[in-house]
Amino acid sequence: MLNICATSLADCLFRNYPIDEKQKPVYIYGFQLCLSSAAAMISIFLLSCLLGNITSSFTFSAPFVSIRLFSGGYHAKTYGRCFIISSAVFLSCFSLANVIYEYNLDFVCPVMICLSLCVIVILTPIKHKNHPLSDATYE
Repeated sequence: MLNICATSLADCLFRNYPIDEKQKPVYIYGFQLCLSSAAAMISIFLLSCLLGNITSSFTFSAPFVSIRLFSGGYHAKTYGRCFIISSAVFLSCFSLANVIYEYNLDFVCPVMICLSLCVIVILTPIKHKNHPLSDATYE
């Protein structure tokens, strides 16, 4: 389904603009990434609406997207798995935040932030075949 939509968008683009036909697979891949990312963000927004806390989608999405963008992140084998994992991460974070709030465990937040920052600094950027990095970028 995602491939069909991405191909249709690329076909429309190529019909209306003079672009080299050899670049078509690149545009299709780009549209696939955009559509899958948009679907995940819409899903997170809808889940937050269903959970009665719309602002949680924005407070989750801003760091989530920026960390994934600059660190590489985990790459699922399919867009469907990526969608499910992204939604599951949101639900996990939402649930954990509610537990922290409900049981007044505010002291946990600075510890989690420090641990998260350590993991990010030590493990990123992540080398992956779907997100290749030059040696200079990795260093």
